[in-house]
Formats: sequence, structure tokens, C-alpha cells
Amino acid sequence: MTRLLNKTGDLQDRTQSLQVQIKVLQNRMADLENMVAMLNRTVDLEDKMAGLYDWTQKMQKRTSQLQNKTIGLRSKTVGLHNEASVLKKKALPVSDDMLSPRENSRPVRQQCRQAKQSYYCGKANCSGATFDARRLLHTVT
Repeated sequence: MTRLLNKTGDLQDRTQSLQVQIKVLQNRMADLENMVAMLNRTVDLEDKMAGLYDWTQKMQKRTSQLQNKTIGLRSKTVGLHNEASVLKKKALPVSDDMLSPRENSRPVRQQCRQAKQSYYCGKANCSGATFDARRLLHTVT
């Protein structure tokens, strides 16, 4: 009978040992499942990064094309400006009276600045008043 008890005890010990090993294996399986999930996320991120890289390459190529077009348009614009200045010189020669400064233009400008405009101030005995636009003064004449 003692022999049976010993064997039963040994079986119980082995069963407990197997249960501990099963727990360890279950923990390892959970760790492996977590690692697989992380690998899947990594693969997804790598796919997204590859897509972003492709998009970036396309945008760099498009930017280069637009820069080349801009350079071409700038050179055309400069050419058009040059043509316009040549045509302007042909249409309005420099010796033309309109382009040359007038000798008496300064006094005329000063007269315009100092011009006084008459207005009625609203008083019954007012014979007329002038308003100096530069100084904002009301002077009775």
C-alpha cells in the first residue's frame, strides 16, 4: 500500500510540474502573440512609409517640373518687358515734350498746394470765406 501511496504522490508531483510547465508555455504563447501583433503593426507602418516615400518622390518631381516652368515663364516675362520697353521707346521718343520735365512745373505745383477754395460759412454777414486745404484754417476775406 505504501508503494501505491508513493506512486500516487509521484503522479501528483508530476501533474503539478506539468501544470506549471503548461502555465509557462501559455505565458510564452501570449508573449509570442503580442510579438506577432507588433510585427503586423510594424509591417503596416513600413507599408505606410513606403507610400509616403513614393508620394514624396512624386511631389519632388512635380516641384522640379514647376520650378522649370517658373524659370521659363520668368525668361519669357523678361523678354516681353524688353520688347515692351523697345516698343515704348519707338512709340514715345525721349525727346518728346511729354516725357521731358517742364521748366515751370514747380511753381505750378506750389500754387496748387496753396490753393484756397471759397465756401459759404453760413453767417449772415459773411462776404465769403476761404479754406486752406493744407492747414485746415478758416479765413474770412
